[in-house]
Amino acid sequence: MEEAALLHDIGRSKTNEINHAIIGANLAIENGFSNEVASIIEKHVGSGISKKRSC
Repeated sequence: MEEAALLHDIGRSKTNEINHAIIGANLAIENGFSNEVASIIEKHVGSGISKKRSC
């Protein structure tokens, strides 16, 4: 989905922490994007993050 691909890091406008994905999903919903787009944004993180960093 192109919208999600383009917006996947929108949460970085508020933070550079790992929770930028959750913040980005909330921003998407607040700005009228679908739950599907928000879900993709929220779930795009995880690959390559160490266990220590994710806690």
